[in-house]
Amino acid sequence: MFSEDELKSYEQLFNQLGITSKEEQKQVLEFMYSIGTLIYNK
Repeated sequence: MFSEDELKSYEQLFNQLGITSKEEQKQVLEFMYSIGTLIYNK
């Protein structure tokens, strides 16, 4: 769903939030994408 470039662009923000695991970062991005999709389609 997300490219490595997208993950790298958010990596600093995730590190500031204490989310250092790549898998956790992907899960957070997927969650935010899902919320955005739900809001957009409503």
